[in-house]
Amino acid sequence: MRNSIFVVFFISISLWELPVFLQTVPEKSKVSFTIKNFGVNTNGTFKAPEAKVIFDPAALAKSSIDASIDVASVNTGVEGRDNHLRKQEYFYVEKYPKMTFQSTQIRAGEKSGSYIAHGRLTIRGITKEIDLPFSATTVADGMRFETQFQLDRRQFKVGGNSLVMSDNVNVSIILVTRVLSK
Repeated sequence: MRNSIFVVFFISISLWELPVFLQTVPEKSKVSFTIKNFGVNTNGTFKAPEAKVIFDPAALAKSSIDASIDVASVNTGVEGRDNHLRKQEYFYVEKYPKMTFQSTQIRAGEKSGSYIAHGRLTIRGITKEIDLPFSATTVADGMRFETQFQLDRRQFKVGGNSLVMSDNVNVSIILVTRVLSK
């Protein structure tokens, strides 16, 4: 019994001593957004991102995030609106089927367990350098990453100028991962 406890403890500690390769657990991960339209919050989701994550909180220079979202999976609960969002005026899914984020640097945030991923976000073929603040916590066999941030949709030419639709979109991502290898 004592040896079993030691082994579990040793595995738990050693798990994070080397960069850990993590794989998305889609059924536990989520991408959601909120935008004001006609003064009312409109909520939507995308399917969980496909992500390759290498994470070592003790050596952040070795860490990276490479994620993509299937834009055609947009779901606001209104089929007509979803189809409209897939068209050229908004996401132009036919030409730009994926949104991507590739980190170029990950650094510690101000609070314990908080980090900032600096990298390139590409939507509709337009790439912008952004900082994504995120938290990272350990879960049973991997990690859970969470971020909330705001984007100006016009910077990515998603929709045109509008008197009734906000320029700012609030985005929330929960990415649950499992250890693939070390």
